[in-house]
Amino acid sequence: MNVIRLSALASACVFSLAAAAIAQPVSTATQAPPLRHLTFSIGLEITYTSETKGIREISDAEGGGTVSTKRGTTATGTIVCNVIAADKSGDLLLDVSEDSATRQAPVSRIVLHLDGSFNYVPNQRPLTEEEVALVPLLARGYIGPDLHPLGDSWDVKIAADTYSSSATFHVGSVRPPNDESVSFDQQFRNTGASGFVGTAHGQMSYDPTKLVPRKLDITTTSRYQQLGSDMNVRYQMSYSLKEDSFGR
Repeated sequence: MNVIRLSALASACVFSLAAAAIAQPVSTATQAPPLRHLTFSIGLEITYTSETKGIREISDAEGGGTVSTKRGTTATGTIVCNVIAADKSGDLLLDVSEDSATRQAPVSRIVLHLDGSFNYVPNQRPLTEEEVALVPLLARGYIGPDLHPLGDSWDVKIAADTYSSSATFHVGSVRPPNDESVSFDQQFRNTGASGFVGTAHGQMSYDPTKLVPRKLDITTTSRYQQLGSDMNVRYQMSYSLKEDSFGR
């Protein structure tokens, strides 16, 4: 059982690639082709459920009760991940973007570390929830380049400032030479000013020879608490690998 502990997302380490590669603008007409191009289709369903506690009049022994509201949204589109550079430590310089009718996210450049943690190159937009869920699975060491034995499991633990999580991975089936079914269950918590707690469950068909998920389903549920109200946010995300310049 492997245990990975992360520091504060290695925020002080801005990658040991050539400084010029990091300093380049994200989009330029003369930019060299990426080392690797990946396109995933994404189907997304988001459900928001809020509970607001009623205000009780002094003369009202029963109180105001709790008011629950629910709303949701769906989206389909694509997420593009381009590997711009790589170094010997296993870190990747990655450009990530998303395109759908209702959720468009321009290119953001990140440093994706071997263990699945990442940090942003300066002046980049934050990744969307569905991008955050996907990119660790592209890291070279997160699941690894070798087929795991059937029934193998391992833990991944993250501790970064106010954020912490613990996930258990499990191999449900193996189809040599390049496919394994991997599931995971995760618990996470943020104790910051806008704190939340949550859980995630994922199931994927993973190709260790190319370090990429072919198909991936993830459901996350987060609970936010504020004075007098609670908010639950549920993401159901389905991904499918559509393009890979390394071949499929």
